Amino acid sequence: PAFDLTDAVNEAVSSSGADADDPRARVERALACPCVADLRQSSCGTSFDDALTCYMLADDGEKGKKCVEEFVRLHACMTAHAREFSAFAEELEAHAT
Repeated sequence: PAFDLTDAVNEAVSSSGADADDPRARVERALACPCVADLRQSSCGTSFDDALTCYMLADDGEKGKKCVEEFVRLHACMTAHAREFSAFAEELEAHAT
């Protein structure tokens, strides 16, 4: 299967724990997840951090609306660095089997 940003985000969010009292701590745990380490170290690492942070700090009803700009910037970065992310997707696919 090809790399799926949604799956990586979902895994990072689920790895952050359920500590609703400290949303920033949840964000930090999610960003520390090995499942997103390659994304964070990529050319688009800052854009990814911004998008995931916004997504995790937004209220459930806002997630799809509030973070559009951050995810658009992330998508634009990934498109601009398509060669880098093509190799990343192939590596993930190789490890998935």
